[in-house]
Amino acid sequence: MDAILEDTLHIADTQEPGEILTIKADGARESKMEDMLGHRKLKIDTRLKLLAKWNPKKYGDTLDLTHKGDPAAPVHLKLDGSDVLG
Repeated sequence: MDAILEDTLHIADTQEPGEILTIKADGARESKMEDMLGHRKLKIDTRLKLLAKWNPKKYGDTLDLTHKGDPAAPVHLKLDGSDVLG
């Protein structure tokens, strides 16, 4: 898994040239070379999503579920039985 993670860094740091072919209205073809940023992003995102699925504790998104209320204005919970179905 760490090798896959390192592979994402290599993909991000290495340009991937590709040919963009444009066909004009008159049928003429125009090609130009440029970096395939979208393709590189897809390759990186796919690897990161697989890593997050395979090992969510290490590679997944972390969720902060702690309550961070204002200490000067704490939340008070009042139970009076009105919330009980019956």
